[in-house]
Amino acid sequence: MPFSLMHFIGLLATKDTSFKKLSRIKNSSMDPLIALLPVGGVTTVLHTPKITETIAYIPYDKQMKYKDALEYLRTQLNLREIQQIPFAIPVQPTMKMDEFYTLSRSYPGGPLLDPGTYIHVFKITYKSSNGNMASLTRVGTRENVTFTSDPAGAPFNYVQANTPRHFVQGATTNSGANLGFAKDDHSTIIPSVICAWPRVTGELVAEQLYEYTTDGINWHTIPGAAYLIKKGVRASGNGHVFYFAKTNWMPQNNKVYRFEVEYPIGAPPAVMPPSGVNLQKGGKIQNNIADYGRVISAG
Repeated sequence: MPFSLMHFIGLLATKDTSFKKLSRIKNSSMDPLIALLPVGGVTTVLHTPKITETIAYIPYDKQMKYKDALEYLRTQLNLREIQQIPFAIPVQPTMKMDEFYTLSRSYPGGPLLDPGTYIHVFKITYKSSNGNMASLTRVGTRENVTFTSDPAGAPFNYVQANTPRHFVQGATTNSGANLGFAKDDHSTIIPSVICAWPRVTGELVAEQLYEYTTDGINWHTIPGAAYLIKKGVRASGNGHVFYFAKTNWMPQNNKVYRFEVEYPIGAPPAVMPPSGVNLQKGGKIQNNIADYGRVISAG
């Protein structure tokens, strides 16, 4: 049978008799959802994404109180992205720089680079839209990154040619978000190897979205989880410096965030890496970022 609004209201009324009254004075956390459902006995609802989102923000205790009604709504409207009640999505993201370490690097004919790579680890934390973190058990998260220009273009060189213009990384299915956080690494081979010679100024920008899935198929941006990752070269004194930054991405993310560090570039190695060769990675070494660069903003 198709969805019946009257039957849905009847199920709500089994938990709260005020729903039996045609003109209720009492406000309910279910009101925003009811407002999306057309008045009438039997209806076909087309705007399921908004209904799905609205259910996600109903407080956990109310979801459990009206579970039978919500399960009826979920099945009758075929809300495929809601696997079960309770249902929630990640919200209110907060970003911080969490860790810094280095890796050594090597390549045929060249010196051992130690450090060879700077790695900046960021941690994003978030809350549950219904107030209950366990409701995110069947939700997965990932990062979705797109460079706005060629990573191997100026002010950089061919060593970055293997960097994909677009990639996703993280969960591949709908699980794990109940941990309440995700981490991602932003690495850069040392500037003396990746910066163009002679040095030129410029900037490479990547757009980063943190996404969630509730069904393992459809992915959506976590509200407010949008950032810009920037790598560039700028003039400093009589020379140039390399910088790495991560900032909030307006207008998708209005919560101000800025991490930025500046590294000296130095002279290129006497023997540069052969074209098309991936540099071999060495062991991970925990380090103090201040030993290698100057932190301009800690976030």
